[in-house]
Amino acid sequence: MRDDGSMFELARMVVQWRTESRPVWLARLLDTEGFSSRDPAATIAWTPGERLVGSILSGAADQQLVELLAHHAGPAHRVESISVADREARAAGLSCGGRARILIHSADDIPEAGWQRLARGEASCIVTSVANSATQASALVYAPGDIDAPDTDPEVARVFRRGITSTSIIRSSSAGADGLLVTALWPIPTLLIVGTGSIADALVAIAGPLGWRCSAADSAETVGPIAGGLQSGDGLVVLSHDLAVAGPALKSALSTTVSYLGALGSRHTQSARAEWLRREGLTDEALSRLHGPAGLDIGAQSPAEIAVAIIAEMCAVRTGHTGGFLSSRGGVIH
Repeated sequence: MRDDGSMFELARMVVQWRTESRPVWLARLLDTEGFSSRDPAATIAWTPGERLVGSILSGAADQQLVELLAHHAGPAHRVESISVADREARAAGLSCGGRARILIHSADDIPEAGWQRLARGEASCIVTSVANSATQASALVYAPGDIDAPDTDPEVARVFRRGITSTSIIRSSSAGADGLLVTALWPIPTLLIVGTGSIADALVAIAGPLGWRCSAADSAETVGPIAGGLQSGDGLVVLSHDLAVAGPALKSALSTTVSYLGALGSRHTQSARAEWLRREGLTDEALSRLHGPAGLDIGAQSPAEIAVAIIAEMCAVRTGHTGGFLSSRGGVIH
């Protein structure tokens, strides 16, 4: 179980409170005006007699939120507006004050299976009606494998496929006039590097500013179990040409929901790995998940350039893009 973010940690407390049959209320940040920064997917949970769990606006509005939650009654959810003065905002580490809209609703509006997913630290997407007129939030929780179902709003799928924790309000034909609050929750990605050398060093250096965790393995004894623990949103890059090391790493990772699987090497090396995996019982459908040679085609030559190409491909795969020039893309850029 990973301690990857406040929402996952909050979910574990909510599950505990619900197990004790205690009423639990949520305050979730919808949008802001004036604030220079805020946490993605900012949420607070509260039950009578306990402190707030989670964070909204770095704690600058905690007292207001306690009052709103303490006076909240009934199953209906509602949208409230709060204001924070510059002085309180700066005391909480924000650059300036502003206004924010907060959605308040019962934790019971999120299905129990959704809370259990979050408590396990698994990637999830919570979709909640914002409409004040609704009697309850009626939240749905998607797993990565569910998001491509025919009845899923394509805008919801687009937000979740980005592979990063974020909050968006979408307004589409299925969302209604008030829109849907779409909260995409992803654990901090782990990038497992199989092999050592200058390319591995460059991958670690580039992954750091992205906030990713990096781990390395280069022995046949350790690589399999580590690769087998990868999850959705994570990535594996095989640099080693030693089949005794690369083979078990890829076999283990292909049994998981890992988002990106890349491997360096010539066409001959790629073919030898594929044949080894087939002899181990892997199907061509499973092997189609493997990106080999790894990386986008940017003409990379140096170790640093190769690492950039690999990281870029992992970002593209995690967000459902194919790479290419932004200048050649039609429609909205961001």
